[in-house]
Amino acid sequence: MSEEKTIDRSEVENLLKRRFFYDQSFSIYGGVNGLYDYGPVGCAIKSNILNQWRRHFILEEQMLEIDCSILTPEVVLKASGHVDRFDDFMLKDTQTGECFRADHLIENHLEKLLEIKEISDEKKSEMKRILPQIGNMNAAGLDQLVKQYHIKAPNTNNDLSEPIAFNLMFSTTIGATGQVKGYFRPEAAQGMFVNFKRLLEFNQGRLPFAAAQIGNAFRNEISPRSGLLRVREFTVAEIEHFVDPMDKTHPKFETVADLEIQLYSANNQANGESTQLVRLGDAVRSNVINNETLAYFIGRIYLFFTKIGIDKTRIRFRQHMSNEMAHYASDCWDVECKISYGWIECGACADRSSYDLNQHIRFSGQRLTATRQLSTAKTILVSEKKINSKAIGQSFREDASKVMQYLQNLSEHDARSLHEKLQQAHEKIAIDDKEFIVTTAMFTVETTENIVQVEEFIPCVIEPTFGIGRILYTMLEHNFKVRSQDEQRKYFTLPPSIAPYKCAILPLSGNAEFKPFTKQISDLLTQAGISYKVDTSSSCIGKRYARCDEIAIPFAVTVDFDTSLQPPSIAFRELNSMKQIRVPIDEIVSVVQRLSTEQTTWTKISTMYPMFTEQQNRKVENEEKTVNRTLSETNKCKKVDEQGMALRFHRKRERRNALSDLSATSTNSSTAYHQHHNQLVDRIRQLEEEVVVPDFNRPQRSPVYSPFTPVTPCSNSSSYGLSTYPSSMNFPMNLISPNGPVPTQSNGLSTKILERAHEIPERFWINWQEKQMQNRIEQLESIKDKLTISNEPQKKRVNQLRRQCHVTPPQTASFTRMSSATTDSEASSPVTNNRSLFSFDQRSINKVNENNRNRLKTSLPMKQNSQSTLDRSRLTIFLPHSYTHLPEKTTIANKNARSITKSSAEKTNDIKQNSIQRIPSTNSVEDIAQIDTEFNLTLLVRENRDQTNPLLYSKMILNRTVEFQSLSSKKNPSK
Repeated sequence: MSEEKTIDRSEVENLLKRRFFYDQSFSIYGGVNGLYDYGPVGCAIKSNILNQWRRHFILEEQMLEIDCSILTPEVVLKASGHVDRFDDFMLKDTQTGECFRADHLIENHLEKLLEIKEISDEKKSEMKRILPQIGNMNAAGLDQLVKQYHIKAPNTNNDLSEPIAFNLMFSTTIGATGQVKGYFRPEAAQGMFVNFKRLLEFNQGRLPFAAAQIGNAFRNEISPRSGLLRVREFTVAEIEHFVDPMDKTHPKFETVADLEIQLYSANNQANGESTQLVRLGDAVRSNVINNETLAYFIGRIYLFFTKIGIDKTRIRFRQHMSNEMAHYASDCWDVECKISYGWIECGACADRSSYDLNQHIRFSGQRLTATRQLSTAKTILVSEKKINSKAIGQSFREDASKVMQYLQNLSEHDARSLHEKLQQAHEKIAIDDKEFIVTTAMFTVETTENIVQVEEFIPCVIEPTFGIGRILYTMLEHNFKVRSQDEQRKYFTLPPSIAPYKCAILPLSGNAEFKPFTKQISDLLTQAGISYKVDTSSSCIGKRYARCDEIAIPFAVTVDFDTSLQPPSIAFRELNSMKQIRVPIDEIVSVVQRLSTEQTTWTKISTMYPMFTEQQNRKVENEEKTVNRTLSETNKCKKVDEQGMALRFHRKRERRNALSDLSATSTNSSTAYHQHHNQLVDRIRQLEEEVVVPDFNRPQRSPVYSPFTPVTPCSNSSSYGLSTYPSSMNFPMNLISPNGPVPTQSNGLSTKILERAHEIPERFWINWQEKQMQNRIEQLESIKDKLTISNEPQKKRVNQLRRQCHVTPPQTASFTRMSSATTDSEASSPVTNNRSLFSFDQRSINKVNENNRNRLKTSLPMKQNSQSTLDRSRLTIFLPHSYTHLPEKTTIANKNARSITKSSAEKTNDIKQNSIQRIPSTNSVEDIAQIDTEFNLTLLVRENRDQTNPLLYSKMILNRTVEFQSLSSKKNPSK
């Protein structure tokens, strides 16, 4: 019971209003007290409660459901007693005229007095004794309490009037003439009573049977309050179980006999005792509950309330005391639930005996009876009324119809009594305060004896009733929760069968790849008839989870990046525990169906599928971040020699300044460029002779340089893939990707630059090669500074090893001195002024793909200076200054060995056996350059053919070389 004490009612009602469970009707016009509209969530919950009610009662008990008219003629409610006795007493403020319901006002006043410590225990005991009886007091009793406890108007403290009876029914007229008076029905029961005869026939004349009806009822409350608890229009669900008054046993009572329920009997109330937990079987045997059928429905009501989520520890059944029991009822129990307003009535279960059918028989003249088969035939007396309408008409003229109606409505007992009196003398009868004298000539009763095998009787009625609005509010308040981790997150934990939506579909983001999966899941749930809500808003997934929790969605289907993995699956989240499992998409319908129909539980389902903690893609990203963070922390921990760094920076700046004059030499003149280029080459050779120490344990291979290849371990490496540069020059292969953004390395070019090579002017490549040579000079001078050896024996040993293992310095082949001479063919070239100053090999001209050349020739004309598009043709060519075969057989051999990568030792033998030479080439910018840097470089085309032919790049590894071929040879075969 401690849980409901912590509930803040204002928080519950604010959440209900904010998420539009329900709200006051016509609020934009100021609203009307006692009228409420249900929003999407409230409407869905109410519908689910009614569906559950139908399954629990109508389907399981095989009841007959009907739907009767709301507008009811006055005569029907006159027969039921509503016109005369369906009243509440009200008190008026004598100054303002404000009205209050008398019993509620007195109850509230006494409850406040009980909280005052100064009042004696004797007076408090008296007030506690009075409280249960207030609802059944007449006007005089209520007036006495108002005066005894000096009760005033609550808002103004003015005096109150005497109690006034106020009929709670909404009256109206039926038809255009207004002569037929009617009411909006105050309950749904009367429609089932007046249709009893038809229902009995439908059930083939057999008892017992039950009729059920769901619909709206109307009561003109004096002072509606407390939200859905006291309203003027409300939904009721009522059952009328017709049973033989001589046999009120129930065949299924044993199914509920062992239920322990809190009963608050009339004796407990009279003695001031609390509720008792009693087995229903014991309550029937001790006559606390009148009969088995009544007890059976009390048990069924209890099971229904607990099934829809009402806390069983806050349910009790309170028995009506003798002073509040209806005169026709043999027993009646109210179903009360404890909420923040106190104990409120959410339903009732009453034994109404045969009162209602008797009243409708009397007012309608119809025989609303059932029959039972007799074991043996018996003789009965049958009475028949004989009314002489002619004699009545002659005697009473205009009042004849009234007298005849009165005589026809007499019960069998009253008719016999009148007959006996008429045998003695004339009898006076009073109709509408007017007396009429009846004689034997006008009215007699004839009695005959009949032998019958069946016996007629008027059934008794067991009536369970439910106020759906009160049940809904009680259920919501009992299931209101606050997250312990965050007090701002409030939510409802309704059973899946009652939840407004069975699940929510939440794409992790607005990513387009999620849309097909979201649609697929939506279609599957729609086809299965499962209600769901899709939330594709831009809010983070946590906020969307919180929004779903607020409207009591028990499960959430999250489409994330792992959904695209095979087989497709989703993250399936449960509201209460917030735990998630990974469920395949093709099984999600089955899982939601079984959970929402309570065929299984979350505990069982969570053991059938793997728990979900994080996405695999996110897990990889987190691992990479962890590795990077570790590396960063490691680098920070390294000690840096600040003096050494300063010295190296100073020397580098001096060398750069010394070379700046050479770099500034104009390249418009070929001779000036040749001189500048040769100066750099000579300096490189000089430094390499002085400082380069080969790898003494492995044969060396000359690295390959090109103005279009980045300096990488594959283009400057030994046969074992180890760089001949200091270790600081290496960088990981996985940093280079043909499609990824790779930063430009200090001594090389990124793939992004290579991909845009066709957009970069020739001047860039000239400056780039100068920079490579300048960087090489700086590296060699830096190495030279570090190789200062003061120990003479050590220096001697190094020189000996150098002579034994001497090879050509690695950079000599790459940076070659250039001749300033120009051939005749170059002088006649249309692009002589724009010629390339780099050297290329022109050997394998016949290997050019004929289809590629045709495609380049026939492509659509482009605008002048337009940029190129991608062309993925593939060629096989060799780098300049690489080892190539001069004889023709070598070329053929190379064609057959394209996919073979030889070891360094095999290459050395091949060079000796076949007299392979290094040949520097002098290709112009017209040539097609196809380069292999052991990366998947994209084929690029420079399409401005008026100035230069396309440059083509692609990958084909052959002895770690790349071959250059010219397209111009096709135009001029002599070349």
